[in-house]
Amino acid sequence: MTTPLQVWSLRPLILAVFLAIAGVLFYLVIEEKIFAAQNLQLRMSLATFISVAAISFAFALERVRWHWVAGFSLVWGSILAFVAYCSFSSQTGRFEVSLSLFSGLIAAGIALPLFQTLLKQGQLSLAYKDLHQNAWTDILCWCASWAFVGLSFGLAHLLASLFDLIGIDLLKTWLRKDWFIWLFIGASFGAALGVIKENERIVSSLQSLVMAILSILTPPLCISLVLFLIALPITGLQPFWDTTTATTPILLGCALGAITLVNAIIRNCSAEESKNRLMRYSAVGLSVCILPLASISFISMQLRIEQHGLTPDRIWGLIAVLVAVTYGIVYLWSVIKSHKNWACNIRLNNIRMAVLLCLISLFLALPILNFGQMSVDSQLSRIEQGLIKADKIDYAAFAFNFGESGREALQQMLNSADKSLADSATIALAADNRWELQ
Repeated sequence: MTTPLQVWSLRPLILAVFLAIAGVLFYLVIEEKIFAAQNLQLRMSLATFISVAAISFAFALERVRWHWVAGFSLVWGSILAFVAYCSFSSQTGRFEVSLSLFSGLIAAGIALPLFQTLLKQGQLSLAYKDLHQNAWTDILCWCASWAFVGLSFGLAHLLASLFDLIGIDLLKTWLRKDWFIWLFIGASFGAALGVIKENERIVSSLQSLVMAILSILTPPLCISLVLFLIALPITGLQPFWDTTTATTPILLGCALGAITLVNAIIRNCSAEESKNRLMRYSAVGLSVCILPLASISFISMQLRIEQHGLTPDRIWGLIAVLVAVTYGIVYLWSVIKSHKNWACNIRLNNIRMAVLLCLISLFLALPILNFGQMSVDSQLSRIEQGLIKADKIDYAAFAFNFGESGREALQQMLNSADKSLADSATIALAADNRWELQ
């Protein structure tokens, strides 16, 4: 049963104090005040734990079931800290696989509105209206809170200059201290977040306004994408490869835009969805266009991999493309299944896709699949087949993009009978960063 979340007048003060303390702790860790400099791996992991756990707790905190919130925050803080710990390379002394941490942050970001919905329901049930509302509220809170932090810093520097005119430089001195800056960021962010969450009706109205503004873009994007797809049989796919190397990002951007605008039309529930026929037909058209766009981006990615082999970035790109293809299939099926209830079908499938995407992102963040080793195997195979000459090998990628596996492959190249290959591997291993090699 849904539990109405009560107004909590002390929330802004509580969040301001809590995040101010978290900001100071974060500063102490990253500034080597607790751990020695050589423990960079441990310090960055602990910093990740503090930031993720604190922000998760601040966004999810309610007067009811606060122990649920504490458990949720500790779990995700620990998971992201573990991912950060595993992303560190002992050979180079730096974090090699930042996309794993980014994937973990995506998983945590998706898990937050899912958890907030469960927190409000008080049971294992996901109401789409609450889920969609929570997701957009979190996005608006994040953006508005950071905007307030920027304004607060501007005001603080203005006041510091004002008092400095009469010889009082205390505030100006504090604003030069790193510990005070992090305390100030946490306090201002927490205060803004608390105030915004206490004005849920205003946030809800702002969300509706944003959805209404976005919906205006639905017809022109739908018409453009339909014309684009109609023109494809005439132009063929060859122009994609001749004009740009950014085919996949462009197509994925269009697919993401289509998904966003479709949801701007259907909104939280049937009562709130747009009744304008042009908007609704445009949303249906966009739902149908997602799969062709994602399929073309898949073809583009496959060709890129066949031409140049695997790299971690291309593997991540391929995963993004497959997610887009899945969304395309789901949205197309939602329209085909029932023309009258297509919006309800999409809302239901959005919940399933959110849970699936959260699990996939979490799986990819954990050190289960070694994208570096997969890339090394692919590139070494191409070298052995003579598809890549020694002077065309991307040694920088082996040294700095493929993780430990790449540097181990360079060590093996040192014993190669090809002197140019061995010499280049030696230079790559000795380089401090990839820009030296380029």
